Amino acid sequence: MLKPPSRPTAALRRDLHRWSAVLALASACAGGRTAEQSSGTSTSVEPASSNSSPQPPLTSEPAPGAEPESHTLSWALPASGSPVALSLTLALDTGGGEVHVNAAGELLVSGPRAVGSGAEQYVAALARRDAAGNELWARAYTQDARLFSVLEDDGSIVAAGYFTGSLDLAGAELGSFRNPTSASGSAVSGTSRRGQLSRDISVFRLSPEGNVAWARRFGDAGDQGALAIQRGAAGELIVAGAFEGQLVMDDLTVTSNGGGSWADTFIARFDEHGNALSLWREAPLHVDALAVAPDGSLWIAGRENDLSANRLWKLGAEGERQLTVHVDDESTAYAGGLALGPDGALYVIYNGTGFLPLFGRDIAGGSALVRLSSAGHIDWLQALSADFTYASLALSAAGDVAVAGSFTGSLDLGGGPLVSSGSLDPFVASFSARGELRYSLRLGGAGVDGGGPISARPGGGWLLPFYLELPTTLGEQQVTAGEHLLWVDEH
Repeated sequence: MLKPPSRPTAALRRDLHRWSAVLALASACAGGRTAEQSSGTSTSVEPASSNSSPQPPLTSEPAPGAEPESHTLSWALPASGSPVALSLTLALDTGGGEVHVNAAGELLVSGPRAVGSGAEQYVAALARRDAAGNELWARAYTQDARLFSVLEDDGSIVAAGYFTGSLDLAGAELGSFRNPTSASGSAVSGTSRRGQLSRDISVFRLSPEGNVAWARRFGDAGDQGALAIQRGAAGELIVAGAFEGQLVMDDLTVTSNGGGSWADTFIARFDEHGNALSLWREAPLHVDALAVAPDGSLWIAGRENDLSANRLWKLGAEGERQLTVHVDDESTAYAGGLALGPDGALYVIYNGTGFLPLFGRDIAGGSALVRLSSAGHIDWLQALSADFTYASLALSAAGDVAVAGSFTGSLDLGGGPLVSSGSLDPFVASFSARGELRYSLRLGGAGVDGGGPISARPGGGWLLPFYLELPTTLGEQQVTAGEHLLWVDEH
């Protein structure tokens, strides 16, 4: 995980729709062999034999099953009139990124990892860990790529994202489309793009051991990329993202607005083997987050009209638009995550609000948590009132919601102010389904620290990746600088 900048800039406020946006990868691949696709719009790759080339080594990768250093911290916090006892456990030096948890409590860390002797180059990577945080395996891929992943209950992984150049999965290699040198043969044929590699979509599945089960590439002359992946109610994979030009997935085709010259949103469904079942185009220009309801309908948070109109859309299982919720017409806010409650309510965390109205209500803070009914009506809205906040959310099976992230200044969610010690500090808070604060706490020290996307754990509690720039004391324990995982257990 790269540390956040010392001062939250306007660009950071705009681009922090996910924590991994702070960890932005360099836009060009460092040298090495590049595989290219000179024609065609999709590629299917079967796994290579066991004699295929090994993955690039990860810097300081622990041996499988190595025990991470850990500390256990415990204290009780009063919240909403009754004490909530929290047991906090730290696993140190775990690597940064987004953490996914399956029903067995096993972990997948998806995010950039340091490679090379100087550990200064960060590449897209996936790392599997057991329920105690011990690393089982790690795979480093390429610098010019982003991956969004789902950890299945059997330990397998499905991922979607985008890349430019070559994506070597160690058992399958995908190459992005190279634009024709002439002006013909493409829906996007501007002279500035001739002969250039495009950004393409990748969708693949890994076994529990990290081996490639199948891998697909989709893309043509325009830049196209997956931005979200979810498991559907019927077991299908739902992938959403942005595309320009013509997008072909197997025998399904969509073309973006303006004859292929403008960017649009695509939504695709795949079966277990990576075959495209359906594909359709949506008008919003950017997808911030995606949630799938048990009936197969979709909630999408995104922006349209040159990203200035913030909306929530509810789509039917076949893509029919059922509901549009007006959020705001400013260009500052973006959804950092969606979650569906057991009663069908929708939870959304918005970042970059800039103290401007959301849903017609004034927001006294840089972020806000909102709960909407299944019909799109606001049940309650909680502002995260601090000088600067970035937050993510997660929902427990019992219907409690947690928000976590980073803030500066003072943050008061109803249980008294949390005051940052450094330029940025991590925080964790939990609310009931009625919007009542259950507890809130601050981590961090004098440095520029940050909290990553929070996840719900099976059986209750939360899991939070966070970064410390400097050694600090947490719960009377000295904790080293670096990238750590925090287990939060409620009692």
